[in-house]
Amino acid sequence: MLESVFCFVYIILDTKLPQSVYECNIVKLPSKKYNKSAYIVVSEVEEVMKRSLIFLVIMICISSFFACYAVQSGEDSSGDNTIYLDSLDQYEQITNDKAKEDENEQLRQMYEEYKKSIVDYYESYERPQTVRAKVVKASASNVEYNVSNYYSISRLCTQDVTLEVLEGDYKGKEIEAKYVRTGDSLDNIHFAEIKEGDIVFVSVEESGGELTASFSNSWASVSRNGVVYILIALAIILLMVYAGKKGLNAGLISIIAGLFSVIVITDFAFNGMSIALAGLLYVLALVVSISFAHLKVSKLAFKSMLVSLIAIAICVVLVVFTGFVSRTAGTTIETAVVGESIILNEIKFETLYYVITLAIGAGFITNTVCQLVSKIERECAQTFEERLELGKSVILSNITLLSITLLALYIPNHLLLLSNKLSATEISNAEPFVVEILRVVNIAISVILCAPLVSFDKWGFGKKCLPEKNEVKNEQ
Repeated sequence: MLESVFCFVYIILDTKLPQSVYECNIVKLPSKKYNKSAYIVVSEVEEVMKRSLIFLVIMICISSFFACYAVQSGEDSSGDNTIYLDSLDQYEQITNDKAKEDENEQLRQMYEEYKKSIVDYYESYERPQTVRAKVVKASASNVEYNVSNYYSISRLCTQDVTLEVLEGDYKGKEIEAKYVRTGDSLDNIHFAEIKEGDIVFVSVEESGGELTASFSNSWASVSRNGVVYILIALAIILLMVYAGKKGLNAGLISIIAGLFSVIVITDFAFNGMSIALAGLLYVLALVVSISFAHLKVSKLAFKSMLVSLIAIAICVVLVVFTGFVSRTAGTTIETAVVGESIILNEIKFETLYYVITLAIGAGFITNTVCQLVSKIERECAQTFEERLELGKSVILSNITLLSITLLALYIPNHLLLLSNKLSATEISNAEPFVVEILRVVNIAISVILCAPLVSFDKWGFGKKCLPEKNEVKNEQ
């Protein structure tokens, strides 16, 4: 037995057998069966055993490699994703998770198809063409109750009217119609009554030789823009009479601000433009128009623009930082209602609050800067302290106006929070309340910082005064 082991070891190591063995040319191996010795030629044993052992070693290496690879795959979920389970419960958990994933994916696809169908319907829908009509006769308001198929009762405030079509294919025809004054599902909101002589917008259809007229949207059914244009013109004329050219500039600023707020921020954003980009364009137009209106086209105006943009940048930082710290996303009652009602989801409603805040802040900041510069130039303030002192009255008046205006606009939102029976603590933590307070505070801080920004000597405000003014100041 020892001789056999001795021979195997030497063959595995691929070394030569002792010389004594080769001289005999035989190896003596014990036989278990017959208990006698067998004689085998050494050279043949070496060759056969080498081949067998090499094959065995290769198979062991291959098996070990696959075994190690499978263990590693089970540990890090790589390779062939082999997973080794400890119990049947773990298998059931994996099966349930997979079923939930499949169900969620199916629901996601159904939701995407549902949303796409709504958007496709919205984009393909064409509202009936409206025409102007004159109210020939209008009844008093009536209250109607309707029961839907789901046994839901609604109440409507309506008027029966007779209309005379003023344009289109049915010009001159008189049509009976019903005007709905109710503006909400609970009949809490009523539009104004229409009276004889009012101009309204209706869609006219002919069916079976009979004409019918319908008010497609009660919000925009009555012609009101004529009165609006007359009042705008009257306000500008009064400004010109009182303040001359400066009054005209102020009127133009109001018109520009109104047009940009309606057209740029809303129409452009609704038609695909980024609402953040629309807000930026509005802010730039506002800064330029206010600066030129106060200081004309001059170096002072351009310097004021630069100071205003710095203060506006501070306001942006404050709005973003305070929103992050307070864990708010800029959700107001208005943005929530708009986001719920608008089908197109390309508009980023979470940025609407920041854009509106920036637009309001830009107006207050630029106006404050221009007032400070005008006052410093008029009073010939030469030092930082003098310029800072002159700005107190301007800052205080603008901060008061800002706070009163914005908080007054918040009143409807607060009514909604109260209607949900929230406690005082809950209201103070409600996002619509917090973001409105943060809006006022952030703009107020930026307006206050306008005073030291304008007072820095590097801007040169108040340095170039008239000689007679400098003499009067020195005498005082």
